[in-house]
Amino acid sequence: MLDETNSIKRNDYDKVSNDLRNGLRSIEWDLEDLDETIGIVESNPTKFRIDASELGTRREFISATRTRVQEMKNELSNPQTKAKADKLLRNNLLQNGLSHKNDRHSRVKITNENENNAFLDDHQQKQQLIIKEQDDQLELVADSVGMLKNMSRSIGNELDEQAVMLDGLGHEMETTQNRMDTLLRKMAKVTKMSSGTPTVVRHLY
Repeated sequence: MLDETNSIKRNDYDKVSNDLRNGLRSIEWDLEDLDETIGIVESNPTKFRIDASELGTRREFISATRTRVQEMKNELSNPQTKAKADKLLRNNLLQNGLSHKNDRHSRVKITNENENNAFLDDHQQKQQLIIKEQDDQLELVADSVGMLKNMSRSIGNELDEQAVMLDGLGHEMETTQNRMDTLLRKMAKVTKMSSGTPTVVRHLY
């Protein structure tokens, strides 16, 4: 990911790195929530009516996402990666400094107006090329941030599905409990009636 960051400014690099770290932390929290939810379902699969295959698919998703997150964390925290980025950024600053010095020296020597215009045109083209390279590199890193957002949305959808499932189960349990309460009241009424006086029994018949 950092092999092509030689045109990214220090502030840009630090900001994107922090965004990536924050995104990774957020995804790790979401994965913990998913783990907890699946653990609840696994403890009573009959109650939640989810088979082992479905649970296995969700576990694989969590495992694959967690592995990818860890890989990205390792790359961001790797001293060699940081040293390489620092070296590339220093080289970029040095090249810019030399370029500015050469520009000043060239302007002193240039006396012909046409040559001066040609130099300015060339300088502008180089600046545009540098800006384009910076945009390209930032776009590559932005793609990584976009990937993290997509992963986060996928996890959010998983959590929403789990919430809907649990809400449905809760409603079903409540309905069943209400039916049971109704049956118990009817049973109590019948029991009371069957144990009443003969007069009451005759009246019922």
